[in-house]
Amino acid sequence: MPLVEPPPRRRIRRWLAFAIVLGLALGCYAARRPLLLAVGDWLDVGSPPTRVDYIVSLPGNYNSRPFVAAAWVRAGLARQAWVLRTESLPADSPDPYDIGDYGITLRTLRRFGLTEQQIETLDGQTASTSDDVRLIAERLRREPRATVAIVTNDFHTRRARWTVSRAFADLPNRFIMVSTPTDWYGPDNWWQVREGAVAYLSEYLKLAGYWVAYGAGKWWLALLGGASAVALWRRRAARRTLA
Repeated sequence: MPLVEPPPRRRIRRWLAFAIVLGLALGCYAARRPLLLAVGDWLDVGSPPTRVDYIVSLPGNYNSRPFVAAAWVRAGLARQAWVLRTESLPADSPDPYDIGDYGITLRTLRRFGLTEQQIETLDGQTASTSDDVRLIAERLRREPRATVAIVTNDFHTRRARWTVSRAFADLPNRFIMVSTPTDWYGPDNWWQVREGAVAYLSEYLKLAGYWVAYGAGKWWLALLGGASAVALWRRRAARRTLA
């Protein structure tokens, strides 16, 4: 019995593998629109309008998020809007409300008619969604029964919810995620707009990074690396035996 597989059988396997890959590629191309729609929809885990005690828009897109927060309060779905002051503001600034996301968000809420009693500022130096959420969680722990709605763009809600779930691990059922649309693109056409493709694909990369950094991803990578090392060792051992 020969130790080496006959060449014809190898060619058959290669052609079979090529046919399978080609068939999968053609199938994905034929169903590209439903697949692309599913890719966009999966990222959005926003909840329908629900009565809460507080609402806060995460920094990062003041063209839409503050408007949703203001409308929520005006509609009576929240009694107060929180504003995250995350920038370092100059002490000698003549108008600190006109600087950065904080100033624009605050100005938007006021122009929508919210009073001083309907706005609360949360101070803290943050540099990421994780930092923002920790700041919100610290404030929420002062009120054991309070609930909060967190506003962010639709494609960002899944990663934000994961971050919130970790920060609110001891505060179950205290928050909901609220989706806000993005100008020019959304789940139904993100791949047709350059900015949309960048935003949605980078969000998947960030999710993968969070999964590795904060979730079970590092253990799966370690397991995969170990299995690959064992397979490589066995392959080299088999070659030495044949030699």
